[in-house]
Amino acid sequence: MFVAFDAGYADPKTNEPISIGFAVSNDNGNTWKAYSFSQDWGYKNITGSKPVIVSNGYGDVFIFFENHTSGSYFEYLVHYHTNGSYSDGAPVWYVGVISNWNWWSSVYSISASGMGPDIAISFEYRYFDSSGNPEDSDIWVVYSEDSDSWEDTWTKTEVAISNNYELRPSVTITASANPYIYVAYEIKEYNSTGIYYYELYFNYTSVGSTSWSTGVRLYVSDGTEGLDDDILPSISSSSNYVFVVWEHDYCDSSLSLVTSDLWLANISAESGTVQTTYKLTSNTGSLEENPAVWVSDNWIFISYFNATSNGDFVYLIFSKDGGHTWSVPEQISGDGEVNVTIPATDVCYYNGYLYIVWSDDGPGSVNQEYADIFFYKQTIPEFTQQLLYFILLILVGYLINRRRRLRRDT
Repeated sequence: MFVAFDAGYADPKTNEPISIGFAVSNDNGNTWKAYSFSQDWGYKNITGSKPVIVSNGYGDVFIFFENHTSGSYFEYLVHYHTNGSYSDGAPVWYVGVISNWNWWSSVYSISASGMGPDIAISFEYRYFDSSGNPEDSDIWVVYSEDSDSWEDTWTKTEVAISNNYELRPSVTITASANPYIYVAYEIKEYNSTGIYYYELYFNYTSVGSTSWSTGVRLYVSDGTEGLDDDILPSISSSSNYVFVVWEHDYCDSSLSLVTSDLWLANISAESGTVQTTYKLTSNTGSLEENPAVWVSDNWIFISYFNATSNGDFVYLIFSKDGGHTWSVPEQISGDGEVNVTIPATDVCYYNGYLYIVWSDDGPGSVNQEYADIFFYKQTIPEFTQQLLYFILLILVGYLINRRRRLRRDT
């Protein structure tokens, strides 16, 4: 298990962290070892912030991150599974370069997904005026169809280009025999009175293609939010379906935030057709924000931040039937002083366990001057029992067929 995070002190010029941190567990999260690439492993030239970690089907681990040094080439860190076990100490990492493109400084809001041999990353590509102020942004995707070699071949594609701001993309690769790449993202627009509002879109393409579908709009705000963190989509997929979850803010006439809820869309992976769109949570007086979604077969897990009058918490909600029914929201953080970052939480499922991580600088942290990384693990017994039942069915079928063959032979 792996977690990547900002580590080290901030650069006084940019106020951004100057080191990438990495934590690893070899026992399902019971114990952890944490490292800094620059301080522990001597990667002094690796500086950046907002790392995103992802693995492919081979077990190779990739870390992508932002670096806003002008003219810098888009680099990433990779540990190939052939380079030894993490239990042996600090693993061997290589520094990769994505096709010698020297526009890394314009990359923001990275999202990454891995499935089989494929890796895909999406991000905002920002444009700046002569004074260094952002004036536009587009959504790009870079992917590799076989990322298990030092000579990775990366393909760059432009997903959404307009005169507006395309923001905060989230990417997923479907688990189907012919995989697709889906990207959900925000578009910031202005109405006739100069008040901005947000729209939520998604596009998709098949792996190996650079031609994207026409954008499909999932949601549009009513123009009364007045906030920069209106939608914050998160996307995940199985072999048949793609799920997008986002937040919707409700404000009063003075644009003061009153409450926010979570919404969910179910999309057919093969056709890109939206099946259903509905409000997932509805709690007046609380702010349900910054969701993260993970899909595994019919199971959907969503972690999110919930600000209430009693404190700020991390919550979990899940479905085990593809979104037809949902669990009661469950509070998984305890102290009520969660530090809100974007994303506030991250969630994944593996080998019978659900894992959620988040940053927190509240009373439960070691040092309140800095944010600590907190970790939550929960056994999903019903999922494990279903998997065991499926394995037993295969075994029983094998024994029956074997017995029939023995009878025919005798």
